[in-house]
Amino acid sequence: MNISRPKTSAFVGYFSLLVFGFLAAATADAANFNLNVVDNDGNPVDGFRWILQEDNTFPVDPDEPPTNVDDMLSLNFHASYHPAAQYGNTDSASVGITVPNGNNQPERYYVSVLPYSGYSISGQPVQFRKNNQVDDVTVVVQKFPIPTATITIMLFHDNFPVNGAPDLPEETDSENLVLADGTPVDWTRFSIILEEPAGAYGMAGGQVIADVYGNPLGTSYVRGCNADGQPDFDMTTNYGCFDLDGNAILDTLGDGTLAPDANGILTIRNIAPAKYGVIAIPPTKGELEAIGWQQTSTIEGSKVIDAWVKANEPPFFVEFGPPGPHVFIGFIKSTTDGGFLDLTGGSATLSGNITDMHLSRPPETQMYSGRPVPGCWVALNSGVGEALGETLYAEPCGDNPATLNVVEESSFSIANVPPGDYQLKVFDANLDVVIATQGLNVIADADTGLATGHCDPDLDGIPLTSNCDFGDVAVFNWFARLLTG
Repeated sequence: MNISRPKTSAFVGYFSLLVFGFLAAATADAANFNLNVVDNDGNPVDGFRWILQEDNTFPVDPDEPPTNVDDMLSLNFHASYHPAAQYGNTDSASVGITVPNGNNQPERYYVSVLPYSGYSISGQPVQFRKNNQVDDVTVVVQKFPIPTATITIMLFHDNFPVNGAPDLPEETDSENLVLADGTPVDWTRFSIILEEPAGAYGMAGGQVIADVYGNPLGTSYVRGCNADGQPDFDMTTNYGCFDLDGNAILDTLGDGTLAPDANGILTIRNIAPAKYGVIAIPPTKGELEAIGWQQTSTIEGSKVIDAWVKANEPPFFVEFGPPGPHVFIGFIKSTTDGGFLDLTGGSATLSGNITDMHLSRPPETQMYSGRPVPGCWVALNSGVGEALGETLYAEPCGDNPATLNVVEESSFSIANVPPGDYQLKVFDANLDVVIATQGLNVIADADTGLATGHCDPDLDGIPLTSNCDFGDVAVFNWFARLLTG
């Protein structure tokens, strides 16, 4: 009699039940969703590879902001490692994906899609709901060729008033586009350089010299076609035209150099969507000039102005307010170089030293005047507030810009200033300083109307006791500096 068979059957039955229980539990913990891939018109795109990765970035929910410091994006960094959870490919336009979601599984994923051909890479976040389910995900991919981008650049004469930003319409009026001797500003003599700024973050991209079609920048192409690049009879369409092979139809070959037109405007077309750096190079200074043109505009303490442009970027930029150029860059010439007429008819002299403003060591929160600012400039605008008007004076600090005495380099003296309200502007040659403003009033004698030699720097009716000597004028830098000397 074989007494072992019943025990074996019982063991097999128990093992099968255990395995089934594990599978049932795993199935209960899994989430299924369909991944669909379509183009911009909603048409299915057949054939693609996909990868599902854990999303380790910080979730941002404005309705439920985190209260734990470790969960706050503003006080942390995104994780750079996003492990792959699933991957695969399909010849159809959709695929079913099963995501394990046990106790230790993440609740957020990101799925990336790369079609076999004809379309760009794209992706979408995948979020588990509270009931441990996932909605179907649709990823939209862009059909090739990707529409090109456009950057419009405007150079302007920053003299009404000098402040690093264009003031319209005054700074585009023909009467303000001249130097002190009446010479018109010739923007066509300026050069524009477009750079791929990856060098600021790692591998250098260098200067951009060709468009997306491989021709030198400045090349123009036949326009007037529809959005698909084909001829039509609609006079309102102005898209680039393509031949039967999908190549842009050449109009005029450029030489890679870029320069604004007589109004200071330059539009760069047919470039790839990306972040670019725009550099404006003024013409070489004249034989009788000490400095030449000085740039006044910056974004973050650099002469390079950033431009972010997307696919199909229009020739204008809208962030807030009316549309405008993607990049604007202001320039002025010093009074010595003929940018402004010499001040006359006054007897007050404004003076002082431009210094860095810095914060005290914790726990104090006091601001202090620090080191002299090398390469500083001062300008004088007429009026204050709503009555702000044209620039009357602009000059580098120091009597001798080549002096080796840094204190003298950062000092300024503006003579022959008549009575009235003014605005003192401070910036520097390298644009390291956040352009600063100091309102002031040159006090007039009640009987003669002439300047008394005293100034009210705060417009509060209390004049300086040291005539018009402002002492240290402390200004902020775009970036902090650690001085160990």
